[in-house]
Amino acid sequence: MLILTGATLVLVAFYDFLRTTISLSGTGFLSRAVAEGLWRLGSKVTFVLEQMTGVSIRGLLGPVILLAVAGTWVLLHLCGYVLILRGGLSLVQADTGEPATWVQTVAFAGSTLSTLGASTV
Repeated sequence: MLILTGATLVLVAFYDFLRTTISLSGTGFLSRAVAEGLWRLGSKVTFVLEQMTGVSIRGLLGPVILLAVAGTWVLLHLCGYVLILRGGLSLVQADTGEPATWVQTVAFAGSTLSTLGASTV
């Protein structure tokens, strides 16, 4: 069940990534939800901040939203791969041969995503 859930997360994140970055018809549903939610929140925060201090941070909303969307894709991939690896029995500790812990699984999945797999788990 963990493998199926993890694979679903990875596929949903990948679909949303492709739909947002390659499609000519718009953004993926996750990207749209993250962007619209942050836009609403950011607009309210900037309005209040402008009223209180006179300082405008509207120029930061776009970059923050882009980073949040990209971070959502990375986080979904990480969670998906962690679930896939926890669902199988192939990830073991190198020195003892015991199954890897959740922390070790997250470290291995993160290492695999960011450095092409230099972990020793």
